[in-house]
Amino acid sequence: MPELDEYPGIHTLRLQMLGDERSWAHWDNGFSALVQACGHPEVETMADLLAFWQHVGILTQTQSTDTSSRDEPQLMIGTTVRSPWRVLHAAGRPEVPYALMGAVRFLTEVATPWDREISPGEVLELARVTI
Repeated sequence: MPELDEYPGIHTLRLQMLGDERSWAHWDNGFSALVQACGHPEVETMADLLAFWQHVGILTQTQSTDTSSRDEPQLMIGTTVRSPWRVLHAAGRPEVPYALMGAVRFLTEVATPWDREISPGEVLELARVTI
């Protein structure tokens, strides 16, 4: 999807997949922290990744209008995608404050645009309260 290609994190991922193993490990650790902070099981397969994207509201299910697909559910980018900052603020688990801090660090490093109403600082405050 062109919209995803323009997202700063996708560009960063492409650069890191070009062969820099240390950068890839760093990105992978940050993404794992994001997944954990959102209260989702570990992402190991593409099916897990699609499930995570559904969990945080990036993808939504819709019924296909194509009669050849037998009305199987289709995935599409949600019309009102919540920002990652809003997702972390809503789903960040107080029982894993270090994962929440790792997720904030990860989103900041990949230049994820800030949410107008929920800043990284507000998300971090959730972690500070429980430490």
